[in-house]
Amino acid sequence: LLLSTSTAVLSSSSSPEIQESGDGALQPEPQERPIRDSAKSYGPCLKGRNDVSIDCLLEATPKFLQILERFGSFTTVSIQQVNHNLDMVREVYVRDPHRFKSMRALLEFEASEGIHKPKGVISKHSAAMGLLWLRRGLEFWVELFKQHATQPTNMHDETLTSYAHSV
Repeated sequence: LLLSTSTAVLSSSSSPEIQESGDGALQPEPQERPIRDSAKSYGPCLKGRNDVSIDCLLEATPKFLQILERFGSFTTVSIQQVNHNLDMVREVYVRDPHRFKSMRALLEFEASEGIHKPKGVISKHSAAMGLLWLRRGLEFWVELFKQHATQPTNMHDETLTSYAHSV
């Protein structure tokens, strides 16, 4: 242990820093909260009750995927799928970022181009399909983290329950 007058730092790099509180007791520094911080980055993406900022979504989601990577190889397939869905959205967005800055504008464009089939059948290779599965993929992770935090059992059962609730 290395001690100074107001801070003690454990010599192990994996241990948190310890700070002296006002009453002289040592308290751990607040822990990193990457999932909470990532969730906050999605807040500005909401544009009212019925729209989403595409550029914000395209910026926030890769940051969330970096956090998922920390959980190991079982996240690999999901990360690949989310990246694929982002690519489908990005493919339309980059054509005219100013015009397609909102989800509504992007979806209205695709509808006006007639790329989707009648009765709400979405084209497999469209930004609409990318957005649909992007939302479902993100919802799955929200459900999984919520399930693990509130009713932990085992990862297999938590994954199945989260999948059933989200996809």
